[in-house]
Amino acid sequence: MKPLENIRVTGLVTNLPGPLVMHRLHGLGAATKKVEPPEGDALERAFPEFYERLTAGQKIVKMDLKDGARLREVLAQTDLLVTTIRPKTMARLGLEWSALHAAFPKLSHLSIVGYPAPDEDRPGHDLTYQAVQGLVEPPQLPTNTWADIAGGLEATIAALGLAIDWRAGVYRRETVSLSGSLWTFKLPVEMGLAAPEGVLRGALPNYQVYETRDGWVALAALEPHFWSKFQELTAVKHPNEADLRGLFLKKSAAEWESWAREHDLPLVRVRQDRT
Repeated sequence: MKPLENIRVTGLVTNLPGPLVMHRLHGLGAATKKVEPPEGDALERAFPEFYERLTAGQKIVKMDLKDGARLREVLAQTDLLVTTIRPKTMARLGLEWSALHAAFPKLSHLSIVGYPAPDEDRPGHDLTYQAVQGLVEPPQLPTNTWADIAGGLEATIAALGLAIDWRAGVYRRETVSLSGSLWTFKLPVEMGLAAPEGVLRGALPNYQVYETRDGWVALAALEPHFWSKFQELTAVKHPNEADLRGLFLKKSAAEWESWAREHDLPLVRVRQDRT
C-alpha cells in the first residue's frame, strides 16, 4: 500500500511548483485532481511534454473558480487541498482558511506561496525568489528553477505531514514559501563551502572541472584516499590546478571517464547535451 492511498487531493495549481507537488503526491498513491482555469495551464501551452509528464494519470478539471457552486462540489470530495494562489485572492474567492474549515471541517489545506509571512501576497517568480536569497550572480540567470524545485520538495514533505494528521483526525492548514524553501540551497554558500572561491567553488585542484581534448571532466577527489590514489596513478605529485589542466588535455573526456571507472575514482565526463 502506498502512503497516500485513499486520500483525495485537489490542486488549484498551475505553472511548475504546484503541478510538481501534485505529480509527487500522485506517485505516492493519492487520488489527484488538478483544477485549471478554462483556458488551461500556461505550462501546457509553453512546454506540452513537460506538462504531460507532470499530469500523467491525474484527473484534469477545467473551471472558473468564481463558479462557487461547482468548486464546492469538488471540495466536498477532497481531503487535502493544494493551492498556489495568493492569500488575498483566496480570500476574494471565499477560500480563506476560516471559511474553508467552517464549510469543510474534514479538509486540510497546503498553501504554496512565493514569500514567507508577512509577504505572502507579494508577487514573484523563481528568478525573484532566488534573487532575494542572494543566489543570483548577475549578469547570468540561474541555471535552473531552483526555488520551484526546492519548494516542490518542501511542499511534498508538508503534504505528507498533513496526510498523517488527516488520518489521525486532525485537519489543518500549512504554508510553504518558495523563497523560504531555498534556505537549504543557500546554507552551503553562507557556510563558505560553495561561496565564490570557496572549497567547492575553485579553491581546491582536486574538486574542479578540467578541459580535455574534446570536452570537460569533473574531478571530485575530496577524500584523502581518492586524492592520493589519483596522484599515484597519474605520477603527478602534489599537483596544482595548472599541472592538472595540462594533464587532462592529453586524453579525451571519455577516456578519462573510462580510466576513472576502472580505478574507482570520482571523475566523470561533463554531459552538456541537456537532453
